[in-house]
Amino acid sequence: MILGIDHVGIAVRDVAHAADAFARLVDQPAPAAEELASQRVRLCFVPAAAPNLEILAPLDDASDSPISRFLFGRGEGMHHVCFLVDDVETELTRLADEGFQLVDQTPRQGHGGRVAFMHPKSLHGVLVELLERTTYKAQPDIASPPLLRAARDGDRRALARLLTLIETGGDAAEAIIEAALPLAAGAHLVGITGAPGVGKSTLVAALARELRLRGNTVAILAVDPTSPYTGGALLGDRVRMQTLHGDPGVFIRSMATRGAGAGGLAAAATGAATVLGAAGFDHVLVETVGAGQGELDVALAAQTTVVVAAPGMGDDVQALKAGILEIGDVLVVNKADRDGADQLVADLTFAIGSRAAPHPDSTWAPPILATEATTGTGVAALIDALTAHRQWLQTRDRVPERDGDTLNTLLAERRIVAVAAARIVEELAEHARRDGSLLRLAGAVAGGTLTPTAAARRLLERRLFERSAVR
Repeated sequence: MILGIDHVGIAVRDVAHAADAFARLVDQPAPAAEELASQRVRLCFVPAAAPNLEILAPLDDASDSPISRFLFGRGEGMHHVCFLVDDVETELTRLADEGFQLVDQTPRQGHGGRVAFMHPKSLHGVLVELLERTTYKAQPDIASPPLLRAARDGDRRALARLLTLIETGGDAAEAIIEAALPLAAGAHLVGITGAPGVGKSTLVAALARELRLRGNTVAILAVDPTSPYTGGALLGDRVRMQTLHGDPGVFIRSMATRGAGAGGLAAAATGAATVLGAAGFDHVLVETVGAGQGELDVALAAQTTVVVAAPGMGDDVQALKAGILEIGDVLVVNKADRDGADQLVADLTFAIGSRAAPHPDSTWAPPILATEATTGTGVAALIDALTAHRQWLQTRDRVPERDGDTLNTLLAERRIVAVAAARIVEELAEHARRDGSLLRLAGAVAGGTLTPTAAARRLLERRLFERSAVR
């Protein structure tokens, strides 16, 4: 299956000069060039999100190379378009059956995976490359390496660009996360979750101030709710954390919950947290939108999860124990100066001790701490507890199994399914908008002649039928 355009190849005589020009065009750092002696080319990739640009020039002594011959015959310009495929051999068979002329009858190893080329005569003079990626490590074409280097060197514009690419999604985002993952090991990723109104944002700001006093750098990822009508978000960290702005050791980024589902974390938040860790911050604090019991997704983005409660929020423990209480590595009763704080601490202590399912990492006993984020009371003790949990994570031999599996594995499994489902829905919606079927079904639902469930079934059945017919 053709998955999309991976990159566009451009033949030039001077890689460095061309790379600088295109990098300035897309407002990116100029990438370094590399030599592929086997193909007698010098190349570099300019990250342009979708698709990227591959800049190609012949080596100095390669006057008879394909790129040299192209430059001699046509001059500088577009050399090829590369399509990403899931199985290059299957695509070659299909294309040959459909009458396309192929340069390669069988795939060969190329830069970043297995490749094959289609003859320009088949496609109006355009050389087409088919690429089946075999590893993300061999991908200098995506934005991550030059941008990550710049971000780790303190370039905030590069870091912001990386996070924007993560939010955009697609192959560029996946490759960035792959490249960032091994670089993020030194950061402590802390998730802050809890019901709305418990003071999570104020607590996060207080944590950041205390961590800065201890000489640590801090990145804050604040996930804000999205309007179901406009798709817009308040992105309220700019409002709630103004005292931290101007501190070069603090970086704050808001993300909207578009695509988050019931879990409260933006769909790209786990990747963004990884990128922030790879950028060299000592601590990454991920604050969720605060949707109550459904906040389990925070456990996937964090090494340590803090569940925040506050007195006077109704049935406090009941609001916690059916969902997010189980993922808490540290429990916090914020607004501890209010009436009922001591009782809430006692209730949480009882709930932790009496629940049927033990903490998934049963050798760790989640502490219950009281804080007043507005004054900073208890924040130092909270940081000590976070440090203790991280040290415990680093020294434990293994995670004990729970019902044949760990909670982290169960949550990761759920996340994989959610991401796959989101991609299917995105593809389905795009196709349905293009052919007008979604608009027709929406009109029927709005007019009361069709239920949303029946409309969704028709949409799925039609798409599945079309795909089976193509095959």
